[in-house]
Amino acid sequence: MAIPSQLVVEFTDYDYLTFIPIGRKNKAIRSLANKHTRGLLTRINHAVSQTLSTYSDADQLQLSTFLFKNQHSGFPLAINREEEIFPHLWKPDTFLWKEQSAQTGVPIHLEQCYKQDITTLSKEQLQAHIDHVIRDYMFCAQIAQKNREDWLSSMNEAFYKHPFIQLYHEYERRIEAIERVAVSPLLFSMKQPEKVAYWRERVEIIMRPFRMWSKEEFHEGLDAYSEVTLSFEAREKQIVVKDTTGGTILVYHVPSQTVTLKEEVNVELASKRLYTTSEQLKELMLLNPELIQSLHSIQHWKDQIEQDASVINEINNLQKELETWSMSPLEIPRLLSWIHVLMDLKAPRTTDEETIEWFSSFHIEDVSILSQLSSYKKIAKQTEWVHALTTLKEQLEDELHLLQGRLLNHSIDVGKITLTPHQLYDTLSLIHDLRDSVSGQLYTQLLTGHSTNNIRQRKLDQHKGYGALSHQKEKYLYSMFETLQKWEVISKLRQGYTLTPKGHVIHSHMSHHM
Repeated sequence: MAIPSQLVVEFTDYDYLTFIPIGRKNKAIRSLANKHTRGLLTRINHAVSQTLSTYSDADQLQLSTFLFKNQHSGFPLAINREEEIFPHLWKPDTFLWKEQSAQTGVPIHLEQCYKQDITTLSKEQLQAHIDHVIRDYMFCAQIAQKNREDWLSSMNEAFYKHPFIQLYHEYERRIEAIERVAVSPLLFSMKQPEKVAYWRERVEIIMRPFRMWSKEEFHEGLDAYSEVTLSFEAREKQIVVKDTTGGTILVYHVPSQTVTLKEEVNVELASKRLYTTSEQLKELMLLNPELIQSLHSIQHWKDQIEQDASVINEINNLQKELETWSMSPLEIPRLLSWIHVLMDLKAPRTTDEETIEWFSSFHIEDVSILSQLSSYKKIAKQTEWVHALTTLKEQLEDELHLLQGRLLNHSIDVGKITLTPHQLYDTLSLIHDLRDSVSGQLYTQLLTGHSTNNIRQRKLDQHKGYGALSHQKEKYLYSMFETLQKWEVISKLRQGYTLTPKGHVIHSHMSHHM
């Protein structure tokens, strides 16, 4: 990544300078325009020679390699078509890791140039400015020895070695546990709320440094950012890394290969506070033995449910079948509702000691469940629990057989019409077979047995559902369709109807018994 030789213009009178025409190369530049320009260049040439003399040959070679791949050795100055010096010097990162085009030349953007106007500086001011600029160039020449990705990798390594980042990884589980407990509804079930409030206030203080970084940043470092910008500070020999909003992420110190974070933290104090906060929560737990016993009971119930998962799965399926066959909302059995509540909870499976990590693993949004535990104490033992599940399963099976039997063997009121099982089946069959191929009005004509040219031409009068409700008035059929929709057996389309999943189950079952 260097300035192409085709862009370079040199004059023997200024052996420490190399001239770069602005934009496309101006081949007409053969000399320098006037005495003022030549006088300025003499001063700049002298200042550059004075500054470079303070650097070793190796440093100067590194600078030449950075700028010109060691094919030229002068300091770059921009010159325009009028053979005048551009009054601002390029910043060195203009050339860092960037390929300059021999056709279009090196661009001039003011944000890539130093603010000082070199044409207005005194001799002393010019020397000081050149000292500063060349120091920046020397630093960037050092940076150019590695590509950008390698530097980012080195910064990431230093990031992970930072004491605060290491502290996070050492106590990550505890830090996350504290955060979870601080917002847990279980805290509001504890006695001595004033101590709980104090603990939560302390959490806000000790968590502040850890909240400066996201979990992704702690684990991925700079890789957590889609894009970062680097700026180089030669005096301090450091690289400043910023995000896309301009916020500083970290500062990398090149000589020591260490980083300073966007906000430094007293690591020893942070470590002590983590320990103290954990111990304070343990004390709160000791003051609330009833709550802790309730949490152990929830663990017990979760274990029971897991052990009998297959039976509970059968019970759930029976409940779903009941809802399919019922034409009105069903109340979930109390025990099954309790099981569902417990299944939705998260609780630790471990029986480890009652630590903050253990307490934080309980995710209970509605703490009223704690007051319900005593209601189920009678079936907490294995034998009573198994008996209760068996009884519930048999109860649901009986109810299902009863509902299915009613539809298969008894008439049912649907809106203002009473349908026999055969009539219901024929109606569902008609909808199953025709779906959206006919209109709602044509459905009523088919069911009441109307004969039209359209019906005869399409041979719809040959369907077994044709005339199934011939004794009914057409206006009553509309209330029947509305009721079937309300029961979620059918659904209305832009034209006609279709069976819902519930309707398909009922129709399929009836087809095996008609």
